[in-house]
Amino acid sequence: MTEFMPAEVVPVAAGVVVGVATARLRPRRLRLSAAIVLSAAIGSAAAYLTGELRESWAYLVFDVGQVLVAALVTSAVLELGAARRRADPEPVRRRR
Repeated sequence: MTEFMPAEVVPVAAGVVVGVATARLRPRRLRLSAAIVLSAAIGSAAAYLTGELRESWAYLVFDVGQVLVAALVTSAVLELGAARRRADPEPVRRRR
């Protein structure tokens, strides 16, 4: 069994923040470009700050990938939720 690594929480949490920040950008190409640029910057910073970068450059690729995947999944979930709300608005309640 492997140990829990708190350093791996940082890129995923940062990816969620990037996903929330870029979810409302239009068009999709702009959203994807912003997510990629922010993921590269934040993933690089996470690898450096956690000290993983001193061990191997492979951690840089891994952390950037974690941030990007978390950002894209978060953005997709938010977009699906918004589409669902638009398609099925709350029924109007009658006053009694």
